[in-house]
Amino acid sequence: MKIHIIDSFSHHHFHEMFNASLLRICSYLSSDIRYYAERNSIICIKNILINENINDVKFNNIPVFGYNIKHLTIIRYLLSAFLNVLYLIKTPKNMLLVFNYNNAFSLRVINNLNNFFRKNILIFCHGELECLAPDYSEHSSFFEHLLEKTIKTFFIREQSINRNMYFMVLGDKIRLNLASILPKKIMGHIYSLDHSCIFSNHADKDDINKDKIIKLGVRGGVMVG
Repeated sequence: MKIHIIDSFSHHHFHEMFNASLLRICSYLSSDIRYYAERNSIICIKNILINENINDVKFNNIPVFGYNIKHLTIIRYLLSAFLNVLYLIKTPKNMLLVFNYNNAFSLRVINNLNNFFRKNILIFCHGELECLAPDYSEHSSFFEHLLEKTIKTFFIREQSINRNMYFMVLGDKIRLNLASILPKKIMGHIYSLDHSCIFSNHADKDDINKDKIIKLGVRGGVMVG
């Protein structure tokens, strides 16, 4: 089975551990993988996978808007959405198309176009689905409000999801919580997987004691104040 992984959103170290470990998982499923991502993001992934035996991955550079300026975030999303749709059209039919970041602005277009292309699609979800919670009200800008409305419109009000399109959330508990919010016909397209990680190039116990440095891995977002 051929696998094409599209990362039209990550820049530099963004989601690097998840991206690298997802690629490692896919390498167990296929020996024919293409990975599309921003150049510096690919470098970060290769550094994490340096001790892993992954030789059959073909990397392709794609443009990602990498400026971390809050008011320009929408440009990053729109370019990413355009690339997602473009690679839905360009990639071969008889393969698995994986999007490792759920860009809400491309969901409806991909969903509708795939009624014609009929490709197998898997989209990985992250913290963006928290806005589906009934008591969610943390948006502070027009863009965040638009993003929330777009996600809710698709997952709650969408009439149907393409039969070959599926979503993966990072944890059984997250899927369980979604089941109390979303219609059953939508939940039939949502599966769960524990957040993956690569441990082969991390410090062992002796190194930690010697350097007096402890590295922590945290699933989800961290607020420091």
